[in-house]
Amino acid sequence: MGFFDFEFKMDDIKKHQPPLQKLNNVIDCEIFRPMLESALLNKNKAKSGRPLSFMDFLNLELSDKIPDAKTIWFFKDQLCKKGLTEKLFDLFTETLNSKGIIAKEGSMVDASFVDVPKQRNNREDSAIIKKGAVPISLAKNKNKLAQKDTDARWTTKNNEKHFGYKNHINADKKTKLINNYSVSIASTHDSVELENLVNETDNIRYADIAYRSEHIETHLKEIRCTPEIHDKA
Repeated sequence: MGFFDFEFKMDDIKKHQPPLQKLNNVIDCEIFRPMLESALLNKNKAKSGRPLSFMDFLNLELSDKIPDAKTIWFFKDQLCKKGLTEKLFDLFTETLNSKGIIAKEGSMVDASFVDVPKQRNNREDSAIIKKGAVPISLAKNKNKLAQKDTDARWTTKNNEKHFGYKNHINADKKTKLINNYSVSIASTHDSVELENLVNETDNIRYADIAYRSEHIETHLKEIRCTPEIHDKA
């Protein structure tokens, strides 16, 4: 590596204004510190820990220590267990709205599959899991149960089979920033989650044909949201 390669590379990245750098100009990430420190830091120990984000976004240098995958996984797991994920997302969204970043000129809704490793269960256990219960053979063995995903489900779309979940998002039409989200099992139809994603602040709703139904049309009109949904071919 040349002596100035890193500086040249960062200058080139900044010319293209990556999304994180744009957000860094309008959001002071210190707003998240009180919530994170109060929930995650051990009050009896000195405040320490390795930085968790992209290098330029947090002004990290090449000499700084970067966390490995397990460290990031543990951090995300703690956010979930402490109930911080939704709180941090809400604070982030409120800040964007207060600064006028999200113009509310229209929103898009869509869903994508999140595939997970396939489970190797016998027919009896599979039948019990499909009913929403945990097989006794797994319940008695915590280590074995920890290796099993009893919430994921199978579904087929366009002749392709998927096992796992679905991410449903509501994104701002102009900035593409996510306003709202929900997670479901893979077999949930896209349209089922629409009411959980849309509210009275959405003026125009853009969506594909999966979201076309009389019920959805009625719901959008009730919250004064103009539906812009694809027709059938």
